[in-house]
Amino acid sequence: MNSRKMLAGVAVFLLTLCTAIFGTHYLMTPAPGANANVVSQPFSPGALAAQITHRVQLITLERESQRAYTKLTLQRDEGETAPARVWVWTYFFTPNDKARRSWSSDPIEVRDPFRDGSRRVTVTVNSSCHWCDDASAPAAGSGSSSYYARVNVSTESKEAAALRDEQLNFDIINAAPVVVQGEQH
Repeated sequence: MNSRKMLAGVAVFLLTLCTAIFGTHYLMTPAPGANANVVSQPFSPGALAAQITHRVQLITLERESQRAYTKLTLQRDEGETAPARVWVWTYFFTPNDKARRSWSSDPIEVRDPFRDGSRRVTVTVNSSCHWCDDASAPAAGSGSSSYYARVNVSTESKEAAALRDEQLNFDIINAAPVVVQGEQH
């Protein structure tokens, strides 16, 4: 093989690899002012309100064992006080449900998520899926019934982590796709 052709092939490969790495990094970095999931801790005298953001990594639904797992990254700003606890509430929906129903896990309290002192932590919340055996909940894979989810996080209380009906958005563009395990197709 001609050494020039081989050198050109290696150069094209390296350029493609670098473009893929930088493109992935660019797409994974939220834009300033983008729809960031910012959570505030309630103001208490003598303390500044802590601000954290969250990013969903993976949501898994196990209908047989009636469990839901939400893996997310929590991040606090440099110098911000770490919240003593956060509540995570996951809402599930199917975009093609004409009744526009949603199902939710129970709110789960995560105590001292930043105990190691880091600014960024990954947590997996394990919650019961009391609606998994509900016959009115569509089976994933049945026609166009794919599950998507929204996750709400609060440093204030489990009630503050709840989404009111008018806040629940059934648009899948910013929703997290759900991996459903244990379904029979």
